[in-house]
Amino acid sequence: REFLRLARLAFRWRLTAVLGIEPRLLECIRCGKPHERRARYRFVISEGGILCPDCEGLRSDPDHTPVGGLDYSGLRFLYRCLLRLPSGPEDLYPLGNGSLKELERLVRRYFTYHMNDLPSFQGGLPWDAPGPEKDSYTE
Repeated sequence: REFLRLARLAFRWRLTAVLGIEPRLLECIRCGKPHERRARYRFVISEGGILCPDCEGLRSDPDHTPVGGLDYSGLRFLYRCLLRLPSGPEDLYPLGNGSLKELERLVRRYFTYHMNDLPSFQGGLPWDAPGPEKDSYTE
């Protein structure tokens, strides 16, 4: 049961990378300073990433929607998931129950916020992509 929760969580975070809405985790989303290892990180959903300690106290816009801290194990799990899907239980970085719940809540809120920025396919996905002989997109 634990493995299924971790695998589902890993898939959801990997999906953000596939959709092009993955969060920035290696540097501060405001000043670009590389992150140093610390106990907790401040994740801002609207800006799509982690703040450094210098930028944590600064307010940006009314859409500033921080989530409580993210611990190091959660950050490491998230980063690995963005790079590739795990192929088995040994690929999943262990998380405590608090980190797992925090990341599950975070991915739900992150998707809810950022899915509004993606293009909408009103008639469903275009299953029959045009080939070289039929290019309806350039007509």
